[in-house]
Amino acid sequence: MGEVLSKAGVLICISVLGYALKKLHVLQAEDYRPLSKIIMNVTLPCAVITAFAEGYRAEPLLFIAVLFGFLGNVIMMGVGWLLSRNKRKEEKAFYMLNASGYNIGAFVMPFVQSFLSPFSMVAACMFDVGNAVMCTGGTYAFLSSTLLREGEKKGRVASFCKKLFSSVTFDAYLILLLLAFFGLQMPAPVLEITKKIGDSNGFVAMLAVGVMFEFPKELSRLGKAFTIVIVRMLGAALFALFFYFCLPLPLEIRQAMCIVCFAPVSVVAMIYSEKITGDGALASLTGSLSILLCLPVILGLVLML
Repeated sequence: MGEVLSKAGVLICISVLGYALKKLHVLQAEDYRPLSKIIMNVTLPCAVITAFAEGYRAEPLLFIAVLFGFLGNVIMMGVGWLLSRNKRKEEKAFYMLNASGYNIGAFVMPFVQSFLSPFSMVAACMFDVGNAVMCTGGTYAFLSSTLLREGEKKGRVASFCKKLFSSVTFDAYLILLLLAFFGLQMPAPVLEITKKIGDSNGFVAMLAVGVMFEFPKELSRLGKAFTIVIVRMLGAALFALFFYFCLPLPLEIRQAMCIVCFAPVSVVAMIYSEKITGDGALASLTGSLSILLCLPVILGLVLML
């Protein structure tokens, strides 16, 4: 337990460092955007490649994680709609965007990478494949075409495909799955490079979390943000119980799925929320509050699992 607490303390200290650097004006609040780009385009893909090389096993049950990553988004979108069924369409879209979607790559993956086995990280990656389909554009494309009715259908489909396949992490997932299907592996020199870069993913990701985080100040809006986050936490708790006790999967897969479903609101959801409502402050408040509540739960799960 001492080793687990020590590793968790290091990750938290990195986040505190990011927050402190922002308050000292060494970094700016907007700097989380370039940091997020480094994570999603460089360090996380390298960490994923290394994890697949070290931990992938030809386990067909892994693909169940992809399904539940997708279904988790769809179910929580429905919950968001129920919460906002009597509100105007922009507010409905805000609830549906922020009730669904999981910030796995930038927030949860460092914990999985540090505390669980490489195979568990592969399981977390597989869950993120299903999550990415919705999180990186699928949810917004659905809301645009149904609730908001923006643009032509052909344009929306093209935009969705462009957003999805322009994600380096998502492309890495697909390439690795194809290589695994044909029984191929990355060359050893490539893996040496990806391991070095991937090892820095935890530092860069947790630093970005600290830079993005802000303590809630707008008490008048805290109720709305708090409602969304509590509903997310309750949904995650139900998912985790179902994953751990009801699914006939190897323990390592169930452990990873229990942790990833407690991921906070995705940064992409915050960006789309700002685009829909023009209220970036509320989106940031919801995201910060979700980080504040998700962090101790994830740490608790790491200790228990």
